[in-house]
Amino acid sequence: MLRSVISFLCMFVVIVAYGVDFSDVTDIAGVSCTGYSNGVAWGDYDNDGDLDLYVANLSEANVLYRNNGDGTFTDVTSEAGVGCTGYSRGVAWGDYDNDGDLDLYVANSDGANVLYRNNGDGTFTDVTDEAGVGCAGHSFGVAWGDYDNDGDLDLYVANYYEANVLYRNNGDGTFTDVTGEAGVGCTGSSRGVAWGDYDNDGDLDLYVANYGGANVLYRNNGDGTFTDVTGEAGVGCTSSSFGVAWGDYDNDGDLDLYVANSDGANVLYRNNGDGTFTDVTDEAGVGCTGSSRGVAWGDYDNDGDLDLYVANFYEANVLYRNNGDGTFTMVGAGVGCTGSSKGVAWGDYDNDGDLDLYVANWDEANVLYRNNGNLNHWLQIRLHGTISNRSAIGTKVKVIAH
Repeated sequence: MLRSVISFLCMFVVIVAYGVDFSDVTDIAGVSCTGYSNGVAWGDYDNDGDLDLYVANLSEANVLYRNNGDGTFTDVTSEAGVGCTGYSRGVAWGDYDNDGDLDLYVANSDGANVLYRNNGDGTFTDVTDEAGVGCAGHSFGVAWGDYDNDGDLDLYVANYYEANVLYRNNGDGTFTDVTGEAGVGCTGSSRGVAWGDYDNDGDLDLYVANYGGANVLYRNNGDGTFTDVTGEAGVGCTSSSFGVAWGDYDNDGDLDLYVANSDGANVLYRNNGDGTFTDVTDEAGVGCTGSSRGVAWGDYDNDGDLDLYVANFYEANVLYRNNGDGTFTMVGAGVGCTGSSKGVAWGDYDNDGDLDLYVANWDEANVLYRNNGNLNHWLQIRLHGTISNRSAIGTKVKVIAH
């Protein structure tokens, strides 16, 4: 069971006000990176209280931007030692060694992946070989999660031409490939992956987005093994999927699922709370058909429900505002980037209480959109795992406002 402590808390009464727009502050912030970007992840690697940014690029060095705390960023890739030059596709922050700072895993499609251990002094060390997580399988997606509830982060890697890999963290700086015994070696030309406890039984389940066949939902059995429950759950989307994200869009206490597809409409699966899902794409109004690549949930207007951003490759991206009644409205808000987008991530980089947005593009500069806010107030929580993993990945926070 996950246990965490809240180290910072600020809460106010919510006032419903939808008027939110965004400003393109890419040049001002200094984060335009034009390296055929694929993936992006926010993370406070230097523990100074603001979010830094890592961008995974294809055919040239990846980039780490340190947040200066004044609305600007500095490219510290070289001094930090994280300028991986493999054909990078995915990236994820996670404190795998539980020493209090975020480490970094990069998924590459043309050679070994890379695990960078954070040294705590602004630099990183490549510990891929000693950790045993080099997986050279044309990797596209990666996700950290403590699937065995032993207090440290494990790692799942989604590969395109061969079986995916689950690495169990041994707690001593090394990992063991337990794919076979766990039963999660999906071989469906995978692109995306996401951990989430969809059945609320206290352990993390796994959803894999495949490009060359049906997606797969693995239910965690709680004994180190998983069961493929795709068919009975009703989530075997077969539309050449790229991205996937869990999120409780209807605030009923269980995780719903959105799948970004490159062939046909995207899909929103509503969790029925009994182990099954219902495709509610049409009634919800989120069936974007723009050859989608990335997706991210986030409450950008601070009204208490999750909104949705979809990154598309051939046409404008889409922001869906959650109406709070099971439906969404497509809104402009100035974030309809048309740069053949691949990745997207929400994060409050300026610590003003609303979510900003970074979009990774394939053939032109990436974009940072600053959220200009509205009258709604906000809650900020910083979690530190105690018995659980130090990053508190997998923690659920329930807040009741009166």
